[in-house]
Amino acid sequence: MGSYAVIGASKGIGLEFVRQLLADPSNVVLATCRNPDGATDLAALGKGAQGQLHIFALDTSDPESIASAPEHARTALGGRGLDYLLCNAAVVR
Repeated sequence: MGSYAVIGASKGIGLEFVRQLLADPSNVVLATCRNPDGATDLAALGKGAQGQLHIFALDTSDPESIASAPEHARTALGGRGLDYLLCNAAVVR
């Protein structure tokens, strides 16, 4: 049982980490990506996750997006602390 944040979770390795973490129903997973509306594979994982998966926008190249991330995490975790952080985000210029 744990709480995890996967930064850069919309595809590839990040998406697979989320998939693996959701296999344990006691895990709470925060998954971030630049555009949650376009992250259809990530959203599909959430359909069977019964409240385990919380998806929110985080653009690591945008200071405002970075500044808002802790509040999103606090809200999703409901006062529970974060156990693990996996930073898989890429910055494309």
